[in-house]
Amino acid sequence: MEIYREKLYGKRIEMGEVLKTHFLSRLKSFKEALKILESLKNLDREEFLIDVMKIYAAERAIQVIAEFCIDLSNYILLKTGRDIPKTYRDSIKSIGELNLCRSDVIKFMENLIGLRNIIVHMYADVKTEVIYNNLNEIVRYSKQYIDSLFEYMLEKKIDP
Repeated sequence: MEIYREKLYGKRIEMGEVLKTHFLSRLKSFKEALKILESLKNLDREEFLIDVMKIYAAERAIQVIAEFCIDLSNYILLKTGRDIPKTYRDSIKSIGELNLCRSDVIKFMENLIGLRNIIVHMYADVKTEVIYNNLNEIVRYSKQYIDSLFEYMLEKKIDP
């Protein structure tokens, strides 16, 4: 890679190394967020709904998962010569247009991005029942989405 970042932590590092380190850190956070949701989905409904710490943990995990999916989508779009869409939902939609995922996965992920936007920007109060009732699907579809993107990256030899 021709682009270098000078004197990062006192040494010259190829920018690809910096990006890969950042990517691996984000992937780790994604996996941790999935584990959090996995544990929360096993709770009794009432136990989840009355515990604000569990609700906040779920909201943050959803944000981390959605943002990793968005960032990886945009990275693939760039690597395939496409422009980055103006909205996060359009990033997911563009991945769908490339037929990298089943249409039901794309639709769910578009809705997850909408939920992420509501959580982050506080457009409205999020009904905690909606979060609780969708924990299984959030975990399942997020895994399917990322697995599809990773398969494509392997097939096309796209290195993060």
